[in-house]
Amino acid sequence: MSASEPETALRIEERAAEWLVSRQDTRNWCETDQVELDAWLAQSVARQVAFYRLEATLDRAERLRALGSSPRFPAGIWPLVLKAAAALSAVVVIGFAATGYFLAPEGTVYQTSIGNREILSLNDGSQIELNTDSALRIAQDGAQRKAWLEKGEAFFQIKHDPRRPFVVETGNATVLDLGTKFSLREFADRLEVTLVEGSARIETKDGAHSATLKPGDFAVARANTIRITRRSDQQLADELGWRRGVLTFRYTTLAEAAAEFNRYNRTQIIIADPKVAQLTIYGAFAANDVASFADAAQAYFKLHVNNRDGQVVLSR
Repeated sequence: MSASEPETALRIEERAAEWLVSRQDTRNWCETDQVELDAWLAQSVARQVAFYRLEATLDRAERLRALGSSPRFPAGIWPLVLKAAAALSAVVVIGFAATGYFLAPEGTVYQTSIGNREILSLNDGSQIELNTDSALRIAQDGAQRKAWLEKGEAFFQIKHDPRRPFVVETGNATVLDLGTKFSLREFADRLEVTLVEGSARIETKDGAHSATLKPGDFAVARANTIRITRRSDQQLADELGWRRGVLTFRYTTLAEAAAEFNRYNRTQIIIADPKVAQLTIYGAFAANDVASFADAAQAYFKLHVNNRDGQVVLSR
């Protein structure tokens, strides 16, 4: 394609599919590839929309396949499915579960790379802070304010407007702002909601279950259930420490702590011994300081630390 030739929507979707196919080949995907992908995405919102829409479609299809709710395609078929979805924009290729992603209003896509955060200021005075490796789509018009958390985690400070409620859609639940500060974290099988201030209403995707949250409530919403527990002020502060670039662990297993660190860093912590994985650690660390965490684990538990090929391996 020449520099002057316009990039068509079809070509953007095809290229987005090519990137996703390449990234699935984890043995050959490297940091240089990720840098090139990030640069490609940064050049236009249209590219971001296409990429994250296809990625979300694949994630939901894979999730349903894992639950036995869609056909079990052989692994080699998935690249073809992605290509077909890009070329045809046909949700029937993946199944009905993808419909919401293809038919939802495009809005504006915001994304963060691994280890980065971004604060979004909306024209109504609201703010949204995106955590590491997250993607959010926002649509605002005269009748509604709506966002789609397509991956990752975000903290919302929403200016309440009873005439235009702020709604956040995720793969597992819908959250309606009632004048609120809250955080959302999207997983493959659930949505975690932490309410800091005000109130919010949460509803499962099947519409059968809903609840109104109060400050300090922590809700876990799955496709057809909602479970609510209470958080202390200290627990809330710990959970939102990522907004300050801090990860706090209070008798957390090394496996869980490593998983959190791995969300924020390209250097991945690997725990080779299952017994080591179950050791518990207590402390606060800078989210981007893998070395300090490894040093602490080494000092507390007399572990071996081996640095190799972008990994920090902890073992006895």
